[in-house]
Amino acid sequence: MHCKIGSPVTGTNYYSRPDVEQDLAGALSSGHTALLAPRRTGKTSMLMHVRDQAEPDVSVFYLNLEAYVTAQEWVQAMLTEVTQAGWFSSMLSPLKRIESFKLLGNEVKIKAEHWKTAANTLIRAINGADRRVIFLLDEFPILIKNMAERGENVGELLHWFRVCRQTQTQQVTFLVTGSIGLGEVVRRLGLLETINDFNTIDFLPFTDAQALDFINTLAGDNNLLLPLPIQQRMLALVGCAWPYFLQIFVNEIQRWQRREGKRVDLSSVEVIYRQRLLSGQRNHYLSHMLDRLSKIFEPEAQQLARTLLKTCAQHPEGLPGNADRGCTESLHYVLRVLQHDGYLRFCVDNRRYYFFSNMLRDYWRVWGC
Repeated sequence: MHCKIGSPVTGTNYYSRPDVEQDLAGALSSGHTALLAPRRTGKTSMLMHVRDQAEPDVSVFYLNLEAYVTAQEWVQAMLTEVTQAGWFSSMLSPLKRIESFKLLGNEVKIKAEHWKTAANTLIRAINGADRRVIFLLDEFPILIKNMAERGENVGELLHWFRVCRQTQTQQVTFLVTGSIGLGEVVRRLGLLETINDFNTIDFLPFTDAQALDFINTLAGDNNLLLPLPIQQRMLALVGCAWPYFLQIFVNEIQRWQRREGKRVDLSSVEVIYRQRLLSGQRNHYLSHMLDRLSKIFEPEAQQLARTLLKTCAQHPEGLPGNADRGCTESLHYVLRVLQHDGYLRFCVDNRRYYFFSNMLRDYWRVWGC
């Protein structure tokens, strides 16, 4: 398993998580599914694993919708994927009856006003096929957000999608996921009822046992010796055991050892954490989390979010859960988004808000404003 940073991993670089994979397979076998996971948690790698491990009679198509801003673009992407698959060649005939349908090389094009007709024709064609189809729709919430910001008719798309899921998809299953909360996006649009039929799977961090096994596997495959006390200190410093955080930690330890010509010890682990992970230029995740507040919030909500995060970073004991009692809907909205998008977590046991990871909290203490 190579130490691959920042991009989805497949094949021998993928670290299997049987518990999540079984939950996800069970949800997909019984209906349409929403996989809830913040950014940099490995959800895209999980989706690609689902695609690559599909049974022979199941076709799985992965689509990243982050750059799309219209329903037309989404439907074109689905059409392009299925028409490129050899066993779907027979379904071109009904699609070609759509007035604006064009096949340009390996890409399908339709007119904007015909997206619904094309989508319905596609679903009917798949229902008549001899296999099941799963569409993995990554960053679906961002598509909805992009459409809303452009003034597109989001309600028409979401209502069609709900009717499609409930009445037309005998052979088709949809999985939606994204790094921003779908629930919060559609709630702000007054369209929450259009997504309440999804099976929901929570994508959780590693347990300590899983995290230690992951570090052992990654270190061993990269000829790196990390004794148990060092591994445990790594987990304590990171504070939230997602694969990405552990990968970049292992990678920086490896780089430090090559440069220093000696093995890492407990004191040097602390130095690597402070100087390489928090202050180094290679950890783009941290600076991205600071910058993206301006993309996910309007100015007033953004300022509120920054205030909450700065306050939480300065209080290791966390923010009391009753801090939002009797406050505005804006505060409730900001807290919900910060939780889903991987900034804060809420501890039910003591009803307090904490940073999603110690690494993000420590970075916010220095750079957050």
